[in-house]
Amino acid sequence: MIIVLKPPTYASTGACVILMRHFLWGKMKIRANYKISWIDILSVLLAGLIWGGGCDKGEDEATDDSTGPCDIGCPSAGNGLLAGNYSISGVAAIDGFLQSVVGFGTKADNVSADIDTALKSIYGTVGLDVAFKTGADLDLADRFQSSLAASFYLDMSSGSAITVEYHKPDCEVSASASIEATAKCDVDVDPVKVNAICAGECEVDAQQIDLYDKCADGSDAQLRCTGIAPGLICAGSCTGDCVLHVAAACDGVCYGSCNGVCALENADGVCAGQCDGTCLGTCKMESGDVCDGQCVGTCKYTPADGVCTGGAIAEIFCESSDAAEMLGVECNTTCRGKLTPPHTTAVCEASARAENDLEAECAPPVIDVFYQFDQQAIDAAIARGEIASEADAKAQFRAWLFLFKVHMGALLAATAQADIVVKAGENMISAAGNVVAKAGTELAASGDLDLATTYKLTTCLPPELKKVPGIIGDASDRLTASVDASVSLLDAVTK
Repeated sequence: MIIVLKPPTYASTGACVILMRHFLWGKMKIRANYKISWIDILSVLLAGLIWGGGCDKGEDEATDDSTGPCDIGCPSAGNGLLAGNYSISGVAAIDGFLQSVVGFGTKADNVSADIDTALKSIYGTVGLDVAFKTGADLDLADRFQSSLAASFYLDMSSGSAITVEYHKPDCEVSASASIEATAKCDVDVDPVKVNAICAGECEVDAQQIDLYDKCADGSDAQLRCTGIAPGLICAGSCTGDCVLHVAAACDGVCYGSCNGVCALENADGVCAGQCDGTCLGTCKMESGDVCDGQCVGTCKYTPADGVCTGGAIAEIFCESSDAAEMLGVECNTTCRGKLTPPHTTAVCEASARAENDLEAECAPPVIDVFYQFDQQAIDAAIARGEIASEADAKAQFRAWLFLFKVHMGALLAATAQADIVVKAGENMISAAGNVVAKAGTELAASGDLDLATTYKLTTCLPPELKKVPGIIGDASDRLTASVDASVSLLDAVTK
């Protein structure tokens, strides 16, 4: 139903009705997570009365306009946030925040689907095609290890057929997009003159590096380069091939001579697996480590001369005395870490932060897999005619291992992204209670509060805000179920 009130009516009877209604409401609880105080809203409403704000319409205009400034109707039942309609308040900043709430459900479901797809693929490689989130097969992750050992003749004496090691996936968010979103919400923000704050590493132009006074505490930032090591000597972390002309420890796969026990040898008896000893040849370090030879892969290092050369990627970051929390650095490009939008109004900050988190992308990490073949099992399989030779058994496992790493990388990336999305939902629930009050106060101070805006803020918005925890909570529950299934498998292969 569309209610149309002319300014004179609003300034008398209509205003009293609205004021009395909200006065009787007092405070409205939104689940148990937060409360909205209506003191600010009433203050805004009274300010609107004093200023005589209303629908600035000519006498010849229709009085039942439902799209212009006198549109003060609320969404009909079933046509609000639950139906994907976020145009509730008529205030761009607030409705932008509600748009993020609507988008949360879609994002959460997409990430959940990515996790489920990766899990089904991994379990399917060893014949475990089951509904892993029903609770019907609680020991599924442990069965994965035993099924894998039986399929590829792996040693289970340690309790596991394989052990997986990996670094935390790198997740990126666009600082430039955050700045643009903030400027779009708040016209007073000049995107050219502001920066977001990145608690992590911010990619910068290697030819225009500025480290001075870039940290949140006023200190200078630090520079790190990622690319080809100068002279192939990596004074940092090498990922890829490390050529060892002198035998050294290899925390990866050794291709060459292993002075110790080699997990896998090729047909010529040359090591092509993990080496429990020292390696002479090439050590493939997929997770990144110190290279005691020539790094012909990618090196992450701090340049002695403060310059990243040879096309290396330049990133700046800030050192912190607290190892558990990185200090923020000014950033307007790409941030690998936690990004804080430029300072602006409360509702625009909440909207930009939500958009940042939901648009974050996580890359699959490099994965190391450790294993030992069961020689007795291989010999018995050959005797039974299951496989033609030992080389055949190992070739089949290498083919499986390649596919496993692809699916595991996708699983780890999606699980990392899920963590960001769930936290974004928690932040949105916390922010929603303050959005309407603070936005109303900001509107009143700017003089942009009219009849339609006041009515929608006080009548249309509150019942829709009540739905925010439910919308986010339901989507989070679905995503959490997928994350729990992922963690179950990760625990089984990393122990």
